[in-house]
Amino acid sequence: GWRVPDSAALLLYAGMVTDSGRFRYDATTPRTLRLAANLLSHGLDTNALYRDLYALPMEEVQMRASFTSRIRRTPRGAAYIYTDRETFQSLHTDFFTVSRGMVSVMSDIAGVEIWANFTESEEGVVCELRSVFLDVSPIAFKYGGGGHPKACGATVKDKEEALRMLQDLDAMLPPEQGE
Repeated sequence: GWRVPDSAALLLYAGMVTDSGRFRYDATTPRTLRLAANLLSHGLDTNALYRDLYALPMEEVQMRASFTSRIRRTPRGAAYIYTDRETFQSLHTDFFTVSRGMVSVMSDIAGVEIWANFTESEEGVVCELRSVFLDVSPIAFKYGGGGHPKACGATVKDKEEALRMLQDLDAMLPPEQGE
């Protein structure tokens, strides 16, 4: 019987939107959507909310375009980007923006069920692994990492080990037509 203040409704709804990947992740249930609908009944300005959540500075849009042009595919169709230290240093940005921030540029490619972003660092190669349907966490665990079934990662010692990880990811996928 509590009344949710409008300002709290906006914040709760924003949390639901972001934590559920805009209601796309598996954990989204009918209850999630009912609760979101209840919050929307507060007259939330969702246009302003989405604009604030997803608007990007021009520099980031240009960086994403540069990363998009570097996407490669494995024989079975996993997408990946590999950023060596020299390329990273030329970007003049923080490590998180490149390693975790750029993995999403591959998330909506038709036919891509697994994607990975590899970024060289002082500690080795940071590997961010993602999937739409498959549980890629066993691959992260195999290489000393962890995370969720569809969003996980590991840090490996060098490019050769990162490419072995990529081969393991590729092996999870069915052979492409005509392979």
